[in-house]
Amino acid sequence: SRGLGDVYKRQLLNSVSFSRASSEAIFLESKVDKAEITIGDPIVLTITLKYRPEVEITLPGLNVSLGPFEIRDYKYQEKTEVKGFKETQIVYIITTYKTGDYWIPAIAIKFRTPKDKDWQEITTDKIKITVKSVKPSEAQDIKDIKGPVEIQGSKIFWYIIVSILLILVSGFLV
Repeated sequence: SRGLGDVYKRQLLNSVSFSRASSEAIFLESKVDKAEITIGDPIVLTITLKYRPEVEITLPGLNVSLGPFEIRDYKYQEKTEVKGFKETQIVYIITTYKTGDYWIPAIAIKFRTPKDKDWQEITTDKIKITVKSVKPSEAQDIKDIKGPVEIQGSKIFWYIIVSILLILVSGFLV
């Protein structure tokens, strides 16, 4: 028999896309909170780096190209050393306003160990995102525009009020 934890893990894996890459000195994981969104919805793209303390890394920052996705927010957090590895987490809040199937492109992280002269590169895998449109039949909060409303009261009363306001405004301007 399966426990509630097994069901939860299966649902979590079905709703999250992720990729991993590693070398001896650095481990890289990327994931999104949703693989399917409605147009304009935010996606949380999280990149987690675990690396030995002596390894130098360069983070992509806001200069990263995410194809059809635009970056709404960006932050990174460096955590303390755990079991001989430092951990840095980069979080992008992204979205797109185009419908269809798209890929978040591979993101490169450059790193260098003390014995390396040149920078090396490790990349995430591409992550597929499906963007659906808002169907009018599902958009219950969108209502048709109402027609013009007739102002109650005499038209002469409103002409007098508007005339007085115009005279006051023109008096202040002169």
